[in-house]
Amino acid sequence: MTIEKNKNWKIISDKYFHLSPFYKKISPLHGDALKIIPNLNIKKIDLVFIDADKKNYSNSFDLVISKMNSGGIILSDNVLWHGKLFNNIENSDKI
Repeated sequence: MTIEKNKNWKIISDKYFHLSPFYKKISPLHGDALKIIPNLNIKKIDLVFIDADKKNYSNSFDLVISKMNSGGIILSDNVLWHGKLFNNIENSDKI
């Protein structure tokens, strides 16, 4: 399952999903993940990749954590943004 809010990115991803031999196993959804996730009727999730607007990373995390299998993995894009984990964070970096 994948959730894409941006219409242009959804068009591109749908094109490549159709080319995949796994197309029938992919459930692309379009819209705001913060509104979609609470209404998902799924058992448990093994892997989540969060690439949301940066201000909502923690909100996305909070919504998926209870849906995760024990030992499941949550990956977040840009967590190591420009090495900021190891370097001083500037005021302009804070959200």
